[in-house]
Amino acid sequence: MELIRLSAPLSGAAAVDAQAPLCPGRKVRLVGVLLTSRAGVAAHASNYKAFQVYGSNGSTVIWEWSTASGADGALVAASIYGLAPDMAPDTAKAFEAAATGALLEYEENEAIYVESALAASGVASDVGITLILRPIS
Repeated sequence: MELIRLSAPLSGAAAVDAQAPLCPGRKVRLVGVLLTSRAGVAAHASNYKAFQVYGSNGSTVIWEWSTASGADGALVAASIYGLAPDMAPDTAKAFEAAATGALLEYEENEAIYVESALAASGVASDVGITLILRPIS
């Protein structure tokens, strides 16, 4: 089973959102998302970041990790969060309930958008995200 990995940094100062379009260049199905932080990101009730992957419609969040206390919480330095078909991350996090069928499939010329969105003044982050894709015909 061939898997493709596309990675992007989602790093930034506290009050900065980051967005990255990833273009696989072929028709693919998203089968995994991995998130890691070099320095860690603390949890906070009002100043936090949400790291998100959007479905093929460009508007539905299909995977998210929020550092809000009461949500997913802190990212520990050098730990891996998410889901992957070929490894066990340190902390598993499945796709959102809305991530079904066609939302997980992207056409050859379609970008997959990933972003870090902040709440209030946010929090500084040094985070990388990796999408795991399976080619489809």
